[in-house]
Amino acid sequence: MKITYFEFSDSTWNFSPVVFKDYLNLFVGESGSGKTRLLNVLFNITNFAAKNDRFCAGNWKMDFSHKGKRYQWEYNGISEDKDKNKITLEILRDLDANGEELITRSENSLKFKGNPVPKLSSSTSAIYLFKEEESITGAHEAAASVMRRNFFGDDLAVATSFQTLPSKFLGKDVTISLEDIYSADLTLSSKLFLLSKHVPSHFELIVEHFKRVFPFIEQLTFKKATNLPIAGDAIVLFVTEKEVDTPVALHDISSGMQKVLLILTDIVVSPPEILYMIDEYENSLGVNAINFLPSFLSECGKDKQFIITSHHPSLINAIPVDNWFIFNRKGTRIKIKRGEQLAGKYSRSKQEKFIQLLNDPFFVEGVE
Repeated sequence: MKITYFEFSDSTWNFSPVVFKDYLNLFVGESGSGKTRLLNVLFNITNFAAKNDRFCAGNWKMDFSHKGKRYQWEYNGISEDKDKNKITLEILRDLDANGEELITRSENSLKFKGNPVPKLSSSTSAIYLFKEEESITGAHEAAASVMRRNFFGDDLAVATSFQTLPSKFLGKDVTISLEDIYSADLTLSSKLFLLSKHVPSHFELIVEHFKRVFPFIEQLTFKKATNLPIAGDAIVLFVTEKEVDTPVALHDISSGMQKVLLILTDIVVSPPEILYMIDEYENSLGVNAINFLPSFLSECGKDKQFIITSHHPSLINAIPVDNWFIFNRKGTRIKIKRGEQLAGKYSRSKQEKFIQLLNDPFFVEGVE
């Protein structure tokens, strides 16, 4: 999925419309200005359409594309309590067919390509209900192609935990593709182990970039875990440093190294046109591990869309102003100014862009 346009409001929050960049989008603004909230909204509503996860209330319009097809999704849902969730408007348009309405839903009716259909769940997105229909499959796949890394929670602990290799990946003659590895629910050690065996070029690319960030790394190896309270074979990644005899298990290296390795692997393994969101990725990272991201994305991620939030001057300075989205909140209304509106003014000065940002009146207003 690549989102081109998004507007959203609900009973509490109102976001100004956002026109996204096809490739890299950097959210900046004071803490509490709405950056993470917008990430959460985007992730929740796409998950709602992809997996029928928790009901999403609110009003939105989203233009997006996937595998060469363009869609528009318009929606209104109300939630009085958990037993009274209801979608009152849902329209999915094919923008490549002059806006043909593939799904047309009102409070009392639901149509698929103009034809009424039997009454279905009024609290389930029609994108999910009709996901097997050929004309809807692309929109459903788009909603399912969203990844979010939120390092405030247990992402790292889960990613670096022990895991028994699924049986479908075992056996001498098993053929495993990059898509198989991406789509499986694998921990980082398992994923990298399978890459090393079945898609070695991608594994070597990850190792190369990992060593660029941490030049003291000599190699990555794998061992079977022993004496674990789990059945079957668990593979553990070990990191060997130069002039250090004893390799260190993945779960024992620094959280910053874990995070960089996880991000590298996510991006190298994921297919084109995925939307990848990272919230304040600089947490627990040194400057060397922050600076790698822009050049790595440029080299390995041009076919994907990224939304990143950050407060770190090094990252902000490294990303063109045109790719910024500056957040400003007054009460429950969140205004978002595109970097293009600032680019001319910033380019006239030799000051660091981050310093200019801190002095910009829109940024200074921050949260009121």
